[in-house]
Amino acid sequence: MRCKLILSFLILFVLQTVTAADIAQTQAIGNFEWAQDSDLNNALKLKDYFSSTAELRYRYDIVAPTTSISPVDIEISSDSDGDVNFKSPDPNFVGGKYIAFMAYEYSNESNNLTSNTVFLNITREIHEQAQELEKILNLISVSPLQDTINIAQGDTQSFGITLESSGNETIKWYINNELTNGSNERTFLYTPENVGTFSVKVLVELSELSAQHIWTLTVSEKASPTSPTEGSSSFIGNNPECGNQIKEEGEDCQSCPQDVKCASNAECQNGICVPLQQTAASSSSLLTIVIIIVFLGIAGFSVFFIYKKGFFNKYKKSKDEPKKDSKGEITQKLDISVLKDYLMENMKKGFSL
Repeated sequence: MRCKLILSFLILFVLQTVTAADIAQTQAIGNFEWAQDSDLNNALKLKDYFSSTAELRYRYDIVAPTTSISPVDIEISSDSDGDVNFKSPDPNFVGGKYIAFMAYEYSNESNNLTSNTVFLNITREIHEQAQELEKILNLISVSPLQDTINIAQGDTQSFGITLESSGNETIKWYINNELTNGSNERTFLYTPENVGTFSVKVLVELSELSAQHIWTLTVSEKASPTSPTEGSSSFIGNNPECGNQIKEEGEDCQSCPQDVKCASNAECQNGICVPLQQTAASSSSLLTIVIIIVFLGIAGFSVFFIYKKGFFNKYKKSKDEPKKDSKGEITQKLDISVLKDYLMENMKKGFSL
């Protein structure tokens, strides 16, 4: 009896060994690669990589050799074909995962075989659509040019885009990612009622393509109004509205060129109309200064030349000559001591006075 039992175990062991030996991997499973935020369906059929001499039926599973394969999902059909789909539920995931496949015999799970290790590579998406969008929607310019804008509470800020397109595009405007009623308009006017920082976004869509631009609008508390001084520009109305042909508070030639227009001889610079002739006037003033300096130089040289010629010496000489009285006689004092000696000498000789 004991011999029969031992013989039965030996026969069962041999049969299992033979059955396990029937499972074989016919070829290595290659690596797979696909772009992020996309799926790779019908990637392979596992039945093409496993075989059996006894034509056994198999079911399949996956094995993670080193780490978890999350967030990648793998779907394997429950039939003997083993159709495999790779899923990427996380649109931001980029990286690689290692897996292996295992084939089980339906009637005996201990009869199994693990495949070679397979590398799954999820790559960063190349935005070919964005390049195509640039061709279809040629976004020329935006207004304002600066992305950061500061205005006062209650003022109106104008935003706009200029683009060339087929005319089938959709334009949407957002305030803090909330859609406004300014759809399909290339100009958007925004009057914030509250103080704070706001995000203003324009989104251009054409079919499945899109392009966007974002501004950051900082709104500060409005200063107390002051009475306009004499000669200053007056602002009309309490609720400024760009485009009503009225110059209102907070509007200038840059923020609202429709209402604040510069004269023909002026241009808008940083919201201020600057006369074009200012440059010419500055040049004229400089030319006048140069002419005065040249004139003073010539005058100084002339005085120096006359002095060198002795004109002032002649004048000094005539000034030092003896003065004459009204009768033309010289009034300079004379030394008469010689005359006195002459008279005394002759009186001693006997001459009468």
